[in-house]
Amino acid sequence: MPRPPENEKKYVQLRLSAMAWQIPISVAVGGGSGYWLQEWGGFAPWGLIVGVLFGMTAAFLDLYRLTQRAQALSGRDSQDGP
Repeated sequence: MPRPPENEKKYVQLRLSAMAWQIPISVAVGGGSGYWLQEWGGFAPWGLIVGVLFGMTAAFLDLYRLTQRAQALSGRDSQDGP
């Protein structure tokens, strides 16, 4: 069963505020994984570089998805009228 629009607005607002933490955490997890990979496999410095790039890609992909959802919700609100 789909959520009512008011709950959808609150969900998007909560997710947007969570992005302040999600972006640096994604980069840190990717960087930590890359650092572990370079230490384990001897790929220095490429493990760290690739890990940080993967973390940044994951963070910005999630940000893109969230902004698309927020824009769709905004479009729905403007079509409802005053």
